[in-house]
Amino acid sequence: MQRKEESNIYLVAAYLSAGGRLSPTGIDRSNPKHIKFTVEGEELDKIETGWFNGSVTGNLVDYHEQIRKVKGLLYAR
Repeated sequence: MQRKEESNIYLVAAYLSAGGRLSPTGIDRSNPKHIKFTVEGEELDKIETGWFNGSVTGNLVDYHEQIRKVKGLLYAR
C-alpha cells in the first residue's frame, strides 16, 4: 500500500478514480493556501508517472465525479 500527499486536486481525483482512497487523516489544512490530501492505494506511483507524461487512462465520468468530491472536501468547513 502506497501513501501520497498531494495538493493538486486533479491528480488527487485521478488517484481516487483509479481505486485510491483518502487516508483517515485525509486533509491537512494547516496551511490554508496549500491544503494537502493524503491518498492511499496501490500503484499510486504508476498513476503519478502517467499523469505527468500524459498517458493516464480511465473512466472519465468517474474522474469527473471525483473532482466534484475533492472540491467539495476542499471547500467544506
